[in-house]
Amino acid sequence: MNYPGDYTAAELMAIVLARDIPDDSVGEMGAYSEVPMAACKLARLMHAPSFQWICSASGMVTPKGPLYHSSTDFRNSQGCEGSYNMNDVNIFIMRKVDFFFAGGIQVDRFGNINLTVIGDYHKPKLRGPGAAALPMISSLPIKYYIYQARHDRLTFVEKVDFISAPGYIDGPEGRARVGLPSQGGPKLVVTPLGVLDFPPETCHMRLKAVHPGVSPEQVQENTGFPLDRAPQIEETPAPTTQELHLLHSKVDPHGILREMG
Repeated sequence: MNYPGDYTAAELMAIVLARDIPDDSVGEMGAYSEVPMAACKLARLMHAPSFQWICSASGMVTPKGPLYHSSTDFRNSQGCEGSYNMNDVNIFIMRKVDFFFAGGIQVDRFGNINLTVIGDYHKPKLRGPGAAALPMISSLPIKYYIYQARHDRLTFVEKVDFISAPGYIDGPEGRARVGLPSQGGPKLVVTPLGVLDFPPETCHMRLKAVHPGVSPEQVQENTGFPLDRAPQIEETPAPTTQELHLLHSKVDPHGILREMG
């Protein structure tokens, strides 16, 4: 996706996520998480100096170095504020984490995520990478951000083939009905086309903002179910000079996000 400016889809997604990260909070992401890792680093530089995050199962806390392809890259240990073993990571997540980042091979209108299988579980068309700790953390009373490198009808589907991470299941009472805390579930979805949320009265995915150069019609055409629309669909503010400077000089000097497009 080419936007009217000197930035890529991955860079814009990282900036959008960074703007929403609050100070004095704790986040967590999976292993292959360039976009959320960049967002965390940028948020800390921009407006959230007390924000901390955990690099997946590696247990490294708030690394200070440049962006790498994986949050579990051993180089993140240089300058990190601390490190936990795998067992302690799981305990920490359950007690201290305020939000996390997740993506999937399928996402449906209620924010349920599939990372496991496309098609029948026993005779799959595609085996995904697996859910790892995603079922556990998505079942906690915390919100999460969904980020997707693609926005198309293969990814955004009416109903996922397998629920690896429960969103709102099938509506406002869905989580409570299956024994999950209602405080949990996805907060925002950020894609190369726009930003979507889940109004509590329906828990349907709703188009909140389109990125520069994108129309609401384009977003709907690339979504496999009818999207609700916010009363006023905004345009995502373009990256500021400061955001791009910090992203290119401090967060991602190796250009990993630019390689992703």
